[in-house]
Amino acid sequence: NSAEDLLRGAERELNQELHPVSETKARLTERVYDLEEGGQPALGPAVLLALNIAARRRGSKLVICTDGLANRGLGNLELAQ
Repeated sequence: NSAEDLLRGAERELNQELHPVSETKARLTERVYDLEEGGQPALGPAVLLALNIAARRRGSKLVICTDGLANRGLGNLELAQ
């Protein structure tokens, strides 16, 4: 995925209805506890997409959960060296 593809995806997501955390807390908690480490996360693209969406929704907050493994793809720090 290129940055342009991700930004187009963010535009599509902006049309989705969001629900307050008070309504989704149980599901969010479940999703966090279900996270497992494995592979190399594509953290750069995920952050780009999430920030683009959050920046357009007043009061949004972004929570990043990572296993600490090296990033791959867009945002790979090894490629930046």
